Amino acid sequence: MDIKAIDGNNHLPIKMIVSNDKYAPIKAISDDGTLFEVKALNQDGQKLDVKGVLRDGNIVHVKAINKDGDFYGIKAISPDGELNDVKGIKISKDDIETEINGQKVFAHVKALPQAY
Repeated sequence: MDIKAIDGNNHLPIKMIVSNDKYAPIKAISDDGTLFEVKALNQDGQKLDVKGVLRDGNIVHVKAINKDGDFYGIKAISPDGELNDVKGIKISKDDIETEINGQKVFAHVKALPQAY
C-alpha cells in the first residue's frame, strides 16, 4: 500500500532520501522537488523524527525516534481497517538510486501486511 502526504488536493510521495546521516531521512516530495519533513506524534503530542534505521536485504525498517534515541514502530491502517507495518523498500540490493522530482531516493516507503 502506498504511503502519501496530503497537501490540499495534492498527494505527495513519501520516500527515504539519499543522505550521509546515520539514519535515512524520510521526506514528502512535492512536484517541484521541495522536501517536507515527516513526523510522528506520540500520545503527549510531541513530534518525533521518522527515519529508516536498519537495512535487512531489500527492507529498511522505519521507526519514530524520540529525543532519547528510543525507537517506536510505525503502523498504517488500510482503508479496510487492517494494521500494516511501514517499511522502506529497495528495488534492488545494490545502492542504485532513483530520482523523483529532482530528489535522489534511497528507498520507497510502503505499508506492508504484518508478519505473524
